[in-house]
Amino acid sequence: MPAIVSSLALLLLRSIGRLWYSLECSSATSAPFTPTMSGKVSSLMGSTGVGVLNSKLEDYDKAFYNGPIHVTVIQATLYRLLRELENVYRMTGVQFCLAHDGLLGHYRSRRLLPWSTTMTVLIKKSQLPTLNDFAMWWNTKDAALFAPSVAQQGIIGRIVSKTNGVYITIRVLEATTPSVLASKALRSRPIRAAAKTLHEESLHIYNQDDLFPLRPLSLGGSLIFAPRDTRVVLLQEYGEEPMQRQQWNTYTWSTVLQDWVQASDANLGDPPHVRRQY
Repeated sequence: MPAIVSSLALLLLRSIGRLWYSLECSSATSAPFTPTMSGKVSSLMGSTGVGVLNSKLEDYDKAFYNGPIHVTVIQATLYRLLRELENVYRMTGVQFCLAHDGLLGHYRSRRLLPWSTTMTVLIKKSQLPTLNDFAMWWNTKDAALFAPSVAQQGIIGRIVSKTNGVYITIRVLEATTPSVLASKALRSRPIRAAAKTLHEESLHIYNQDDLFPLRPLSLGGSLIFAPRDTRVVLLQEYGEEPMQRQQWNTYTWSTVLQDWVQASDANLGDPPHVRRQY
């Protein structure tokens, strides 16, 4: 009998959650965030030319779309998916921490790097059961949520656009073991001595005190979280050079604007996509 009552209570809570979510997100659905170049985006879907991405690069889920996608379309979609993640956070309390090139872009210019086509967020392992339970029933017309696996290590999650398959990767932070620290596959610089370290599936190592408590920030008009000490985390992952770089292909860093500016806007695809240069 107690088990039946618990099941009915869970179903009731989920029904209430669905109703609350639809009311909470109605304003966001009617007025979705659009980046500065949104007027040019629609004509770029399915186009060809310099800088256009294709399925071989695997920066989007081909189960939803299989064709060329321009970098500006990908970035516009990433911003919309961030809004969806904000809604998930407000319903579940799961905090998504910006990482890697997305974090570097926000650190330098408060937006994505102009050539970036990927985004990764991190969650605590303790929050994984909550996200998995939520993902079982959460669904919108625009996005699908696939939570990382609780049972299988290394199974990463993603939130995916149903329109073009662009996604944000969701990785899990867990306590670092001696075998991980001894691994030759580590993608981080040697970390300073610390009582507690965390790592993610891609074998980036973090000092727990550098990450937590997370701090809120805004990216593309959406709420997301960042490490407590962003600069230290980025230095440990990338070193000094990307933090100070002044030139990248056709882009130059403007100290006045505190942003990347392009030599010419004639071709929206410049610079061509280069995976994980940062």
